[in-house]
Amino acid sequence: MAVSFLLESTRVVRLLYLRTDSRPESVADARSQVRDALARTRLAPEELPEMEVAVGEILSNTHVHAYHSRVGPVFVEVFQLQRTVSVVVIDMGDAVVAPVVPRTLPSYTRRGGRGLYLANRLSDEMECTVNRVGHGLTVRVTKWFADARCGGIGPMPHTGSRASWSATNRADVARTTVLRQSVAAAGEGHARRPAAPSGAPDLVPSVRLNRHST
Repeated sequence: MAVSFLLESTRVVRLLYLRTDSRPESVADARSQVRDALARTRLAPEELPEMEVAVGEILSNTHVHAYHSRVGPVFVEVFQLQRTVSVVVIDMGDAVVAPVVPRTLPSYTRRGGRGLYLANRLSDEMECTVNRVGHGLTVRVTKWFADARCGGIGPMPHTGSRASWSATNRADVARTTVLRQSVAAAGEGHARRPAAPSGAPDLVPSVRLNRHST
């Protein structure tokens, strides 16, 4: 289910509202729908794949970490503001504490952390919080449009964004993206998504976006 509407009072356009689940094929389908929504924004062509990979990592986390390879509800929204675009992914897993986003690429012998690291590096802002119900996570990633940066309004990309991307950082993305290709391949069938479970969270857009530390 996807809807689009304009909230005039806050100048927010919701480009996508998707109720899906954590199955690999559903995650791949959600990533594709997010990519299509982002393509309708003012993101620069080189920024589209960066946001797609960032969102793909967060969506993959719902399958691997939120529901431990089981099936659970996932909610996805894409918001466009005047100067930014944000993607929000919500799971109803058992997490009661927001994870710490690693500042360096975690070792491949360590379980978890690589997806959040890459999402953080590929976005201008990232926010990860526990849901109001006391469990599950809401993860928001944001990109500032290039014209907002050039006008001196938005933040210049920090050390985790494009301005200072080194060859090592891009290699980190490439290596970890390869690990996720099985998820994308599994979703090529684009299986039909089940109806949302009762008690789905009321996803109300927030225009307060905290810039994450560098």
